[in-house]
Amino acid sequence: MGETADLYQPTTISSSELRKSGYPVFGANGYIGYYDKCNHNEDQVTISARGEGTGTPNFVVGPVWITGNSMVVNVDKEGRNINKYFLFNNFLSSNFKRYITGGAQPQLTREVLTTVKFHLPALTEQTVIGNFFQTLDRLITLHQRKCFGFKNVGIFMKDLVSDKKLGSKTYFNTLYDTLLRGGLSFYDRNNEF
Repeated sequence: MGETADLYQPTTISSSELRKSGYPVFGANGYIGYYDKCNHNEDQVTISARGEGTGTPNFVVGPVWITGNSMVVNVDKEGRNINKYFLFNNFLSSNFKRYITGGAQPQLTREVLTTVKFHLPALTEQTVIGNFFQTLDRLITLHQRKCFGFKNVGIFMKDLVSDKKLGSKTYFNTLYDTLLRGGLSFYDRNNEF
């Protein structure tokens, strides 16, 4: 992997530096807050390098601040013909857990990951495969949103039937959101919107 990508752990920011808005901050296994700067403008493939989820690949959408709890597998250098979404899905089928070191706190190091080998077909094949998985991921997300929206409509209708005072604007906005815009509803039974 060391011949194909630049591997590094970016600077970690403390939890006291996190903000309520700004650029998203990606830790080892997910987004943990916001920061006023980003350290990556482009999407990046990462592998969690510390903690419980060590060895988990992630596709992180830029602009973003990626912390040192993730190992960035940067393939942005000119001349590297690598589709990032293909790389991410290739990593999903890899077992990085076997490369974990450390006692009390599991970790993956750059030195270990540089020796890992993986298969890279031609860029055209990578792109076709990467696009296929990206489309599948989008469809899964849309279906999850629809399920979420329909659950909210069910709660909304139950509240409506149980004589909870809801305005017609709330009713029609919720139905419009849920049925016509892909099922993502903003109805909250405790606070109308």
